[in-house]
Parts: sequence; structure tokens; C-alpha cells
Amino acid sequence: MMDALLVPLDGSVLAEQALVTAGDLASRTGAELHVVSVFQRLPELAASPDLQLADGTARARIREYLHDVADRVAAEWGITARRALLRGDIAEAVGDYVAATKIDLVVMTTHGRHGASRHWLGGTADRLIRSLPCPVLAYRPQPDAAAPTVGAGGPIVVPLDGSVEGDAAIEQAVALARLTTTPIALVHIVDPAPPAWTVMPPDLPIPSTAWLESRRLWATELLHELAAGLRARGLRAYATVRSAGSTAGAILAFAAQERASLIAVPTRRRGAAARLFLGSVADKLVRAAPMPVLVCRRAEREEPTRIAAAEASTLAAAGG
Repeated sequence: MMDALLVPLDGSVLAEQALVTAGDLASRTGAELHVVSVFQRLPELAASPDLQLADGTARARIREYLHDVADRVAAEWGITARRALLRGDIAEAVGDYVAATKIDLVVMTTHGRHGASRHWLGGTADRLIRSLPCPVLAYRPQPDAAAPTVGAGGPIVVPLDGSVEGDAAIEQAVALARLTTTPIALVHIVDPAPPAWTVMPPDLPIPSTAWLESRRLWATELLHELAAGLRARGLRAYATVRSAGSTAGAILAFAAQERASLIAVPTRRRGAAARLFLGSVADKLVRAAPMPVLVCRRAEREEPTRIAAAEASTLAAAGG
């Protein structure tokens, strides 16, 4: 279920592109749409006698801006948007609001500052994506292009590594696919280099061709099984397994080939750092993908991944 969506805004036109995507989703699902902005006072000016008046004027302008945004949302999609002016650290303020109001999805752009220092969203996007407790639909805005709507174009691409975190990405993709009748494309990239989570026995050499082929076969079986399960649920789904040295590059190439409308990437929070489970892969997808990227998060778990477990078994057999 998708009951509440949120769009963080910094007053820039690029950030407002997220309203198109969020407005479309809210109108399809009946979800409540929240629009928020964050007021920040410069600490070094806090003691200035003129700052109180300046602060009040700035906050009034932000409230007026959010009111204007809500009017535009109502006119375009017939939706009443809830408005909130937050204060403090941007990522913390938005995170607290998301938790307090039980937001199901944050929709935001990842634009840079482009010389306009008052536009804070670009510099804070990475922190928000890593720290927010709910899924985040993020994309790079295109100044001369229309904002994307979910399901417009090709399939929803879901890159999987065999982990339990991938289940969250699949279910998020299913929810969007049902809304848009968009197919789901599952993909796994077999990297010749052993991934960091693979336990390598100390007496084994670098993986052999046979070992790598066993990884490919196991991943193929897993993804085709998952795709068959999705088709049994009435969805269109297919699976692809490829070999490549650059996982992120291969996913981007596959998404471009399929003309994907969206990439749904699984992540995992690890401790205070809230590191992305796919690490640099997810980070590169968010930064480089020309289409929206849905960063899907689930509760922290410590089980070994399904592909990792299969690889460990294969390695043990090879060593014996």
C-alpha cells in the first residue's frame, strides 16, 4: 500500500520536477502528498539583532512558496497537498518528518547546486537517500526535458544479487508495475572478481572458469524462478543474467537497451553509516542513470545472501 508520498523542495525549478512524478503517483493511488522545505539559520549570525526580522521574512516566503506549490498541485492533479516548513539540519529534519508522518515513499531530484547556493537539495540528496527509513525514488532532472512519470516507457529493471534485500526491491517493483501495467526485468551481473561478501577459503586459487560458470547457472536458475513467480501473480516478467567486470556499468547498459522506465535497486542499512548494501553499485546507479532509480530499503538482517551461500557451497566442494 502507498498511503503517503513526500517531495522535499528547495525552491528550485529542478527540484520541482519531482512534483510531476509524485503527483502522478498520488493521483493513481489516492495517496496523500506532502511537500516540505527546510529553513536553515546561519549559526554565526544567530546573535545579530537584525536576524530575527530577516528570519521571519525568510520563513514567510518559504510558507508562501509552499502554499503556491500546493495550489499548483491541486490545479494539476486535483490533490490537496499537505505543507510543512521544517527547521534544522536538512537530512535530520526530513528524516524525522518522514518517520513521524509514516511516509511510504520520498520522491526527489538529485540536482547539483549549479551556482545557486540557496538550492540545498543537490548537496543533501546523498544524505537523504542513505538515511531515510523509507524507499526513495530519485532521478537527475533534465532542464530541457519533461519530468518522468512512472511506467512511461520500458520495463522496471530490478538488479539482484541474490540477497534477501532483493525481495524488497521486487515487491516495490510489483506495486508500481500493478499501477502502470509495466513489465519487470530481473537482471543479475556475474562479476569475475569475487564479491566482498563471498567467503573464500584461504587455500583456494582465484576462481576458475568452471566456478564462474556455476555462479552463472545458479543465478540463472534463481532469477528465472523469481520471474516465473511474478508471472504466476499476473505480472509480466523476464530474467537476464550477464557477465561483466563492471556491475553498475552492465546494469546501466541493460537498462538503456531495454529502454527502462525505472531501476529498482535493493539496499541495506548497516549501522550508523547506513551504507548502501550494493555499495558503489547503487551509488553509481543513482548518480549516473538517466531514468529514475527507486532505492528500496528493508530492515537490517544479517543472513548470508542466497547467491553467496550457493557460492560458498560450490567453493567448499571445489576445495574438497
